[in-house]
Amino acid sequence: MMRAIAVLKFLVPGLTALLCAACSVSPVTRYYVLNPVIRAEAPAQTDHAPGKRIGISLLRLPQYLDRASIVTRSTSNELKLAEYDRWGGNPEKNIRQVMNRNLSQLLESAGFSVIAADSDLSPELNIEIEITRFERFPDGVVRLSAVWHILDPSGKLLTGRSSDLSSQPVAGASDYDAIVAAMSDLLGQLSHVIADAILHPDAA
Repeated sequence: MMRAIAVLKFLVPGLTALLCAACSVSPVTRYYVLNPVIRAEAPAQTDHAPGKRIGISLLRLPQYLDRASIVTRSTSNELKLAEYDRWGGNPEKNIRQVMNRNLSQLLESAGFSVIAADSDLSPELNIEIEITRFERFPDGVVRLSAVWHILDPSGKLLTGRSSDLSSQPVAGASDYDAIVAAMSDLLGQLSHVIADAILHPDAA
């Protein structure tokens, strides 16, 4: 009996240390980025004079989305901030980069060029985009709502409207890889809408 007690006295501290070590290990943090989804297409037909430089002069996110954690909705009114699933960089800059790349792919065959915000060149068409919601909702659908405008260099409004876009339902509320992929697809859809307005301003 005394020997068994001595063995237990020896084992218990070791087991306690192992359990404490296991408890102290945090889940792995995962990082995500949005990606362009547009592929090069056949030369586009345009009603606009080609060769214009295009720039996104404004891209604004609501404050609740402008953070490192990926935001979803657990109810219509309640936001959920992912603890271990985060953006790999600044979300506003990532969205701007994706939109630039998408629009470049959609418009370059018609002779347009999309320039970066820090370019030394001045755009001949300015795009302003204000995103008002961009997250997965409780029904699994990722929704993107944005108000956008196209202006000439003097600030005159040429065209613009609001766009409300929705994805197919993403089954898992914690499947952030699928959620981010759906968000990239929606940015591709928004890029198509804006590119079509640039190519066919009278129709827009």
